[in-house]
Amino acid sequence: GFMAILQAMISYVQDSGDTLHSVRAGDYLVVFLVRGSLYLVAAAATGEPAAVLAQQLHVFYQQLIAILTNAVERAFIKSPKFDMRQLLGGTVPVLQALIKSFTWNPALLLGAIPPLPLPPTARKAAFSALQAVHVPHLQFAVLLSGSQVVAVLSPRGAPMHHQDLLLVSNFVHSSESFRLSESFSPVCLPHYNPAAFLYTYITYVQGGACLLLLSSAPDSFHELAAARVTIENNLKKQNVIGAIQRMTA
Repeated sequence: GFMAILQAMISYVQDSGDTLHSVRAGDYLVVFLVRGSLYLVAAAATGEPAAVLAQQLHVFYQQLIAILTNAVERAFIKSPKFDMRQLLGGTVPVLQALIKSFTWNPALLLGAIPPLPLPPTARKAAFSALQAVHVPHLQFAVLLSGSQVVAVLSPRGAPMHHQDLLLVSNFVHSSESFRLSESFSPVCLPHYNPAAFLYTYITYVQGGACLLLLSSAPDSFHELAAARVTIENNLKKQNVIGAIQRMTA
């Protein structure tokens, strides 16, 4: 079928010692990106240049790693016929949300982090609220308002890469189920450690802001849930939630 043709085209060019980057078929530009044993292909009639579509494929690949870690690459090396679709069950909305975001969110392609405009005092208070908790194995604490960032804290001293932040934001906002109750989900940050998961406590605090607490410990749910109470109380006390609501009204 169509996928077999694409694979044959890529293999033919590779056997010639070259790399297939793109081909044009009528109004469509077809762009290829090879990452190990994975072939990623984008076909578009939007007029976007090949470099932009290739960047979209790269971000899409990073989202796959965020869901699976780079263990999927080792699985293909061990078994070239490995079917990764069985590992992606239930994650299609995450990937669809990412693809859709390419049409409206330039941050993913510009390597930019969209901040929520806030008074400096409110931003400082948000950081203080995140800093007020001390949880073993906590790697990152993130406060989001929609797709905009309120504050990011890196207790371990290693700043969160902007693309990791955008990928985890897409992961969280692609599912309405996270809004219904507190959740605990493994997420890989490709630029932090592509080989391992961080265990992410996800909850929405009063006012609709999303709080993410990322830990390296798989049994840290209850500690993170307790930390959430402290953080939310501090956000209320210092009127950060009120400031967020005024900026998003």
